[in-house]
Formats: sequence, structure tokens, C-alpha cells
Amino acid sequence: MDEGTFARDKFKTFVSNTVSPEARHFQTEMAEVWCFDATRDDMPIIRNKLAEDFKPLVELVKNTCVESMENIEIGGVPVLVTTPKGYNKQNDHKCIYYIHGGGYTVLDPVTMLVFSSPIGFVAGIKTYSIDYRLAPEYPFPAAVDDCLKVYRELVKRFEPGSFALLGDSAGATLSLVTALKASQQDLPLPAVIALSSPATDEKEIDDSQYILEGWDCGLSRGRCVQKMFEAYAGKNDPEDPDISPIYAKYPANFPPTLIITGTRDLFLSNCSRLQRRLIKTGLEVRMDVWEGMWHDFVLMPFIPEAQQAAKEIGDYIKSRLK
Repeated sequence: MDEGTFARDKFKTFVSNTVSPEARHFQTEMAEVWCFDATRDDMPIIRNKLAEDFKPLVELVKNTCVESMENIEIGGVPVLVTTPKGYNKQNDHKCIYYIHGGGYTVLDPVTMLVFSSPIGFVAGIKTYSIDYRLAPEYPFPAAVDDCLKVYRELVKRFEPGSFALLGDSAGATLSLVTALKASQQDLPLPAVIALSSPATDEKEIDDSQYILEGWDCGLSRGRCVQKMFEAYAGKNDPEDPDISPIYAKYPANFPPTLIITGTRDLFLSNCSRLQRRLIKTGLEVRMDVWEGMWHDFVLMPFIPEAQQAAKEIGDYIKSRLK
């Protein structure tokens, strides 16, 4: 398979009748795993193409879920503040801090409205989406530093009980790392953390990354995960908890955590291991495994499973904020 081309893989050959017709159609007719060489020269082209590809979905969720958007800076870092439709100003004291996915190398807060805005709409809460620096131009720990800068400022503005942390894929990893570093620095922790398909172990040693390779229509270990991680982490130790939070020590006051994954998610084992780690520590954790769903499926808002998952995430956050 040449670099920079689209790959048709196993997920095209079998789709279970246990998923919605929309999910079946997406996997068999629309889904592609885009392969690329994560170099400095390629990145602007790839980012622009992904932003262009997602535009119709972004417009869909903006029309249905978003009242207004505002670009601001917090701690010197760009942040997109999204107000959901039907917003009640009585919720001004509440906040969702969203860290987007994209393998540390691609995507941005506007493109990832497809993930964040339906959740914010259900919760009825403003979302603060960080536009952190991306690799390979800005490798580890640039993204971690940016996320923590914004976190430090947000916890000055919002009470811990009114503050949620939300992330998907690499953004879910950064959410975990941000909360852990906040704990280490004696900063207040959020009331709740919600994660979609977190990549908790960059050592690539777990079961699903090998067994599900080719069956996940959202991600490929060999075609993109390895390249993205190399662009981000370079020669840093993959067992560094700031890179792979499965190896971190979780404090007893770590917030209640929701994990969303699917039976075809390349990071299903990452999610399962995180769940077991949190349970072993005596923490509250809920993991929802969606039948037939792929990596970070929640960002496809036209699929019923994604709509329901977004509703459940939004309800989970809403129920735990004061």
C-alpha cells in the first residue's frame, strides 16, 4: 500500500446485522482509513484535507447543536468556546473542557465539533475546546504543556464540582494525563471525566491492536497509529505516564470516569486495561462497549449509535455537575 492513499480493508467485507443500517452503509460504502507519512511537509496538506472532508458534518452539528462560537486565548493558548442551542445562563458556572483527538498530529476544535457539540448540547453546558500544538512540528511534551496551561486557568474560573473533562482518542489520553498532572500539582480535579477510545499504552503490546487490525474502519495500527506516535513521542520512553497513562499512579480522589469504546475499536484493550486499573484502585468507572463500533465512532453524528452515545455522555456529565 502506497503512502498517502486510501485503504480498503477487512471492515468492508463483513458488517454484522446487529448494527444500524447507517453504520452498515458507512463501513461498506463510505469509510476509509487514510494512510500518510507524518512529516512536517505533509502535515498541512493532510490537515487541510481532513478539515475539508469533515465540513459537511461540521455544518450539520453547527446547525443542530451550536448557538454561537467564540475564539479566545486562555493562558496564551487558543481555545474555542461553544455555546449550545437552548443554552440557559443559569449554567454559566459550569464548563466542559474538551481536548480533541487526531493522533497528536491532525484535527482541530472546529473540525471536532462533530464530537464535542452534540455532547455539549445534551449537557446544556458551554464547551471550552483547546487548540493545542500538534506534532511533528511540536512534539511531546508541547500538547501536554498546552493542555495543563488551559486547565490551570479554567480551575480558577470554575469550581471543581462544576467542571468536566472530555476527550477522544489522543485527546482522551491527554485528558487523563492532564488530570493526573493536576493531581500531582495539587490542583483541583474535575467532577467527572468522559473518554472516547483513549490510547492509554503507546507500547502497542495489547491484544486488540493486533486482533482488530483491519477490522477497525476508523484506525490502522500499521498505517497511521505507529507513524503518529513516532511523530509525537519520538525517542521518549513509551512507558512514561505522561505518554502512556496506563502506567500512572491514580490518586484515590480521581474523578468518576466514563469510557466509550466498541467491539471493533483498535484501542478496545487499552480501554479495558484502563477500566481494570481504575477498578483496582477503588475508583468509580463505567465502560460502555458498543456492538460493531469502531475507533472513536462518536464523531460520526449521522449514525444512530453515535447519536445515542453522545446523549449518554452528555447525560453522564450533566448528572455529575453541580
